[in-house]
Amino acid sequence: MSENVITLSGPYKGIETSIEACASEFRETSPQLHEACSDHTESVVSKISSDDTVVPGSELADDAELTAFQQFIEKQHTEYWFADLNGRGSDLDLEWSSFKTAIRLHAEHTYLNAFNAYMTASETFSRIEQSRQETKSLLEDTKSRLQQGRLEPESEEQESIQSLFADLKELVSETTEDLEAAKTAVVRAHAYYTIADCYRDEYDLDPAQFSYVSLGDDADWFLEDLRHRRSRSETRVRWIRKDYSKLANTLQDE
Repeated sequence: MSENVITLSGPYKGIETSIEACASEFRETSPQLHEACSDHTESVVSKISSDDTVVPGSELADDAELTAFQQFIEKQHTEYWFADLNGRGSDLDLEWSSFKTAIRLHAEHTYLNAFNAYMTASETFSRIEQSRQETKSLLEDTKSRLQQGRLEPESEEQESIQSLFADLKELVSETTEDLEAAKTAVVRAHAYYTIADCYRDEYDLDPAQFSYVSLGDDADWFLEDLRHRRSRSETRVRWIRKDYSKLANTLQDE
């Protein structure tokens, strides 16, 4: 049992160490299965994250899309992978207990990756909200200066309109990039969690025997909340970009 058991909702202290420790234990149990399972999981996640591949439901816009997304991932495992994986275990002449231990470790490692992606998305959404407040303040300051015709700084401490606008432009750009990164993390969190569930269901894994993760959280609720936060952030970034564009047009007219 790991000294640091991680849950979906956190806290996440030591999660990187847990990810490495779980992977290391899996490699020690069966290097061949570790490589095979890791390659397959990352292949599925990469396919889902790629702009070149159309994956059913990958926008995760509603319950129907979520179901289609989960069914796509399940099919990649139940129809195309688990029989091959079982064959690999037989070829390696592993005892059932050793094989199941390896599978459990991979499931835990995949849950850890899901938790890590959830953490990344959640922290980025919080950063976007902070950026929204900063952007709002900069916009109000710049608009006020323009309305009063105060284009030049009135003291050494005060920034010029051009400097304020440059700060605003950079903040809007960073916030837009943050949103894209968070949206990717949301999809990855759902993908990893669904993949781990596939292993848990296929091999009847008992979460009570997990060493690195706890599944005590209501994953459906937390993942749904993450999707709602994504929607709110998309709306807020859209407003930010719209207000920024209006201000840019105003400055061009000055």
